[in-house]
Parts: sequence; C-alpha cells; structure tokens
Amino acid sequence: MPIESDMILFGDKEEQGEWRVEYHDNDGTRRLIIFIGPGAEQRARDYHAALQNEATLAKLKAAGPERRKTRSQPRAGTSQRGGG
Repeated sequence: MPIESDMILFGDKEEQGEWRVEYHDNDGTRRLIIFIGPGAEQRARDYHAALQNEATLAKLKAAGPERRKTRSQPRAGTSQRGGG
C-alpha cells in the first residue's frame, strides 16, 4: 500500500520523454515505475492518481466506519412539501 505523502511524479531530467512515479510502501519498500514511449506522461499521471486514490481509500478504511444519523422526521421549522 503506498504512503500518500511520499508519492512523487516527475519527468526524467536525463532521458527525454520518460516519466517516473516513485513511492514507498508501508513496509518501507521503495517503488520506482518508469513510463516510456508514446503517452508516457499521461500514463504516469493516471498511475499516480490511481495510487493517490488507493492511499486515500486505505486511510478511510483505517479510520473505521462512518457514522451517519438517519432522519425519519423533517428538521424543526421545515415542511415536507416542496416550494417556498
């Protein structure tokens, strides 16, 4: 699982057209993914975004179930009928 604050996306300074995504897993393993060829930048950006989403979902799951109130009655001072 990637650590969100540790993820970086960058174009390689030495190799024109190469894009890299680098991050560390929760266990400390360093990951480096290199994208080359047509569409390398977009593929790297898509991969980076997917990792960010995965990290965000992991944080939400770790936080526990969301507690929501359910309303069976309208709020005081409101009407169930539409309009105004």
